Amino acid sequence: MLLQSTLDNLTQGVSVFDRQFKLVAWNDRFVDLLDLPDWLVRPGASFRDYLQFRAERGDYGRDSDVAIAARLEKLRRRESMKLEHSMVNGTVLEVRRDPMPGGGFVSTYSDITERKQAAQQLQEAKQSLERRVAERTAELTELNRKLRQEIFERSAIEEALRLAKAEAEDANLSKTRFLAAASHDLLQPLNAARLFVTALTERPLGGKEREFASRIDGALGSVEALLGTLLDISKLDAGAVAPERTDFRIDDLLTALAQEYAPIARKPASSCGSGPCSAVVYSDPTLLARVLRNLLGNAIRYTPSGRIVLGCRRRGERLSIETWDTGIGIPPGSLEEIFEEFRQVAASDQRREKGCGLGLAIVKRIARVLEHPIGVRSQPGRGSVFAIEVPLGAPANALPRRSFSAPVPNDSLASALVVVVENQEDILAGMRELLQGWGCRVLTATDARTATLGLARLGRAPDIVVADYHLDDRLTGLAVIEHIRSRCARQVPAMIITADRNPALLESVRRQGLHLLKKPLKPAKLRALMSHLLA
Repeated sequence: MLLQSTLDNLTQGVSVFDRQFKLVAWNDRFVDLLDLPDWLVRPGASFRDYLQFRAERGDYGRDSDVAIAARLEKLRRRESMKLEHSMVNGTVLEVRRDPMPGGGFVSTYSDITERKQAAQQLQEAKQSLERRVAERTAELTELNRKLRQEIFERSAIEEALRLAKAEAEDANLSKTRFLAAASHDLLQPLNAARLFVTALTERPLGGKEREFASRIDGALGSVEALLGTLLDISKLDAGAVAPERTDFRIDDLLTALAQEYAPIARKPASSCGSGPCSAVVYSDPTLLARVLRNLLGNAIRYTPSGRIVLGCRRRGERLSIETWDTGIGIPPGSLEEIFEEFRQVAASDQRREKGCGLGLAIVKRIARVLEHPIGVRSQPGRGSVFAIEVPLGAPANALPRRSFSAPVPNDSLASALVVVVENQEDILAGMRELLQGWGCRVLTATDARTATLGLARLGRAPDIVVADYHLDDRLTGLAVIEHIRSRCARQVPAMIITADRNPALLESVRRQGLHLLKKPLKPAKLRALMSHLLA
């Protein structure tokens, strides 16, 4: 009775046959799972009859005789057996058959139908996902092909323009290849184009040529800004931007921004200013400045006339920093979608300029990283108010008054010997033209050996080294700078330039005590940093 009670409480079906292969014990689960008739489930029933019944029912398929013989042979050899068996009714059973020490055997039957169905569904989901990945990969490949074609066509147009102006330009500039054939890295040819155009605009040109050069510079600036913004969005979405919060006086930032944007906004019946505020806030000053710059730029773009005010007001333990404008306003149904990528207020002849629709998308993402709530209210035809709420900080911990404006370069570059190490020939040529235009003596090289041989011929150490991070043969700019410093036996001022946005690379450069500029290079930043290092 105890054995039968135990068997009846098992979730598995169980049957026990003695040494003559006669049924001696079982439970109801065994009968239910195998759907056996009463005459077959009785003490003394033969295991062969059990097999024959299931074979006639179709449980073993067409080769039922082979299946029965195989099972009987395993029993005679007293071998254990484990298998999965599909019933004609669709049930999938896991069957285990083990011999008993005194003869006979015990069989257990587990219903694994749901587990098999789940595995099948998982396999189908995997196949579906793989199919979707393949389709998306094909789409991206085609998009990349079209983008490469567009870059190639743009390169051809730029090359034709450069050749048309060759007679009015320096012979060395005419030999360079402006925007070489497009590669997988868009930032490399864009960096070269920026260097060439800057060198060109700093030369004496005729009115028409200067207009052409200005238009090219503006177009490249737009492409650079768009690529930079897309990279920023990618980093923000990937969680690769870690805010560095500190206590600082908000008035320092507001005053700098008002002064920075006042000339941009100045036009008939239009102005830009800020209200005084002595509050101390706790935030990342660089990221917060980026948010406010985008909000001010947006206000200027959509305010053809009137006034733009940057101010703040206390709200409990937070400070609401707000931009007020008297521009064209935003329809009520568009207040949420303007923070999405490439979404803008409907075109209007009153707009000052056309943007790319990413400024407010950046604002939304940075605000999320900083955990600062943002808001907007607007009336069409009367203007808009954008606000970001920042936690108040501790005045005792506030940093000394700081400047948020860009450093002004000086004339310390005149006659400085600059070593430029770069494995891209077009970028080397552009750097040479740009630096020579600033009065520098330039030695270009593609690796450390070429650089040191050139310095040996000159018989002097360089004043500064500018090295790309990724060079040929897995060489890095860090190794080149170390090699040059070792040969010159002094800590030559140096910097790293790169198109790689990997945060680990930036940390590696910082650990070496070096400055880093990202491609595409902004010539003003390059000149300012070089002047600072030479000073």
